[in-house]
Amino acid sequence: MRIDDPFGRIADRDQRGYETLRQKMQEAGVDSIVAAERVMDRTHRNVLTFSAVALLGMGLIYLLLPKMAPIAIALAVFLLVNAVSALIRGRRYIKRFIDEELAGRGS
Repeated sequence: MRIDDPFGRIADRDQRGYETLRQKMQEAGVDSIVAAERVMDRTHRNVLTFSAVALLGMGLIYLLLPKMAPIAIALAVFLLVNAVSALIRGRRYIKRFIDEELAGRGS
């Protein structure tokens, strides 16, 4: 039993998330380390694009409706934190996929 996860809920959630990603990667035909790294790069690019759009939207709201700025800033921060969290978790899952599924193949 771990002190930071006494009932194993976080570990269970992470395992389910990894299994879902593994299934999607296999369905997509990702069968080499290079292909998995390309997925990781595309994911990173997509999160950066999303972040830029969120910040641009927040900036537009600030310019057009200055009274709504606090709400727009809070929403933008919330979206960015969730996007970065998903990126970090996704990279961890992809690295695990490479280590467990692809590294033994030598591809």
